[in-house]
Amino acid sequence: MKPNIKNYAKPRPVWMMVLGETLDYTGKVGAGIAIFSDEKWWAIALLLIGSLSQFFTKLYTAQTNLTKIEYEVSQDESGEVIENLTVTENKSINPKNNNQ
Repeated sequence: MKPNIKNYAKPRPVWMMVLGETLDYTGKVGAGIAIFSDEKWWAIALLLIGSLSQFFTKLYTAQTNLTKIEYEVSQDESGEVIENLTVTENKSINPKNNNQ
């Protein structure tokens, strides 16, 4: 599992999602406490740590099985409607090993 900016909007593994959101919320609560304590540097540092941890955990994507569904509708010469549904399931998690 390698981080990549293209994975930002894709689903994340559950443990990465929990880690990122926990660090984000912890940073926000800690920053709130630091603001009330007049510790502006702690507040800035905790907000940065929380935001960056959320960003970096979104760079990892979950490895899922891919299912491709294609639906075609066409007409033959006599005007009869032909429907074709094709479902292709990729059982390999590793994209380099799709021969299964």
